[in-house]
Amino acid sequence: IEEIKEGDTIPIKYGMNYFGNEDLSKYVPVYKMGPGNSRPCTITANEDLYYLIGLILGDGCTRKNGNTFSISSMDEEISFFLKRMKEEMFPENSLYIKRKKGKASDYCITNKMFMEFWDNIGCDRNAYSYQKDIPKSVMNSKKEFLKATIQGLFDTDGYVIVKENTKKNYTVG
Repeated sequence: IEEIKEGDTIPIKYGMNYFGNEDLSKYVPVYKMGPGNSRPCTITANEDLYYLIGLILGDGCTRKNGNTFSISSMDEEISFFLKRMKEEMFPENSLYIKRKKGKASDYCITNKMFMEFWDNIGCDRNAYSYQKDIPKSVMNSKKEFLKATIQGLFDTDGYVIVKENTKKNYTVG
């Protein structure tokens, strides 16, 4: 396995169920509590966190020099999920909702600690949708966590195109 390089193609037998055991908790920045410090957030490696990562990768927006992420959605279930995550994960932050008549609403949360976590897991704050990848730290996670991330992607713009006479499936967000 030490000889395998990035870009190499290796056969993997179908049904092997080979998943990693990466724990994203180790990427959480440590903050001192007290006046003048950033508002903390509660980052716990669970299916909700991975689903949120999938949503941000799928329909989210982040900026290199900012500490805000936003997700655009018309989906009522995603709206409820984001409101619940605000209460559980970002209790001291506000959730700004920009409603657009007949269009998707933007759900925005500003939190420096979460955005540093975003950087630490290998996500690019300045990537456009077509430049986003699932980071290796997430790809090397447990099956249920990877499943939650992919569910977040598919609940946003994900779909699969199967092309006949090829060996690859293509996904586009």
